Amino acid sequence: MKKSAIAAIIAALLLAGNSSVVKSEGKKSASLSRAGDITLMKIGKKPTIGVNQFIGKWLASDTGSTVTIKPGGRWKSVSPDGEYHMSGKWKIVKGALFWKYHGYHDRVEEINIIESISKDRFVIRKPDGSLVEFKRIKD
Repeated sequence: MKKSAIAAIIAALLLAGNSSVVKSEGKKSASLSRAGDITLMKIGKKPTIGVNQFIGKWLASDTGSTVTIKPGGRWKSVSPDGEYHMSGKWKIVKGALFWKYHGYHDRVEEINIIESISKDRFVIRKPDGSLVEFKRIKD
């Protein structure tokens, strides 16, 4: 099964509200950066996560790339040697980060479940099941 088909199935399940882990709060909007806040369900705690918590520069554990997430739903990745890697749009919907990106020759949509988040770190689960940690880079 192709990645795009798997991503579409995951998106349909999340959008249908079948996720028992996460529930959506806030207004929905067409704007990518204003997709609403989400609440991760934890034992005894329900921390609310806002879109603005993702804005900034991050170091990705899987590639070593610097990922800059901007307000307005845009993002850009730069490889460790300082060269453009890829860019695209992002939004948060029901506990998942939706990435639309294009590299040199391909355009891809990917849905990553948000596993955890704090002020200076967040972890996502990719469609293949692998975890990627993002650590905030302070300028």
